[in-house]
Amino acid sequence: MLIPMHEPSISPLGDPPTVRLMTRDGAFRQTVRQQLEAAGYQVHDSGSCKQLMTAGTGCGAGCVVFDIDHSEDRQDLSNFLARCAEGQAVIAAASCPGALDVVCAMKAGASDFILKPADETILGDAIGAAIARDLARLRNRSQVATLMVRYGSLTTREREVALLVGAGLQNKEIGKAIGVAERTVKAYRATAMEKMAAHALPDLVRALGRLRVDIPEAHGWA
Repeated sequence: MLIPMHEPSISPLGDPPTVRLMTRDGAFRQTVRQQLEAAGYQVHDSGSCKQLMTAGTGCGAGCVVFDIDHSEDRQDLSNFLARCAEGQAVIAAASCPGALDVVCAMKAGASDFILKPADETILGDAIGAAIARDLARLRNRSQVATLMVRYGSLTTREREVALLVGAGLQNKEIGKAIGVAERTVKAYRATAMEKMAAHALPDLVRALGRLRVDIPEAHGWA
């Protein structure tokens, strides 16, 4: 039985997760829709890959259940994953899949494969895991966006000092490298850490790493 959605499953924007269903199998659509809506999920269904691509993913957390039995061809799933999945997990479904179907789906990037008619427990587990991954993806994206704003608030000098701190240089070495007094470096460093909401040096280093900024090699400055 599908476990009803609970508070931790709510998306960062406060909306319940959305499951996008691509199938032309009426019985499968009705069964899955009833199960998911009873558990508290929003469901958007499409009868073709083209409709699914046009609909977009929206802003909240979600996943896709893609019925390969009724897709136009095996390339549909690959095309969708390449163009429109936008990081969301895709669960492939089929009634009597051959080995080639499973291999193609997993190679295309499907996160899971379920058999039709979908067992409610298996479907619930697959969707729950997919939603959890997408929530983590959205949280990470939101956190990185916040870090980017903070990093953008640094002055040129604060950013320079932060990067050299991230490279492992001591205050005295940084001062020598950029031509300022050590106490001035300390002031820039303190301000940079405050703006980046870094309570300790490891916090600053992790933040710079998540932003994927180019940290200079220490031996090039020391």
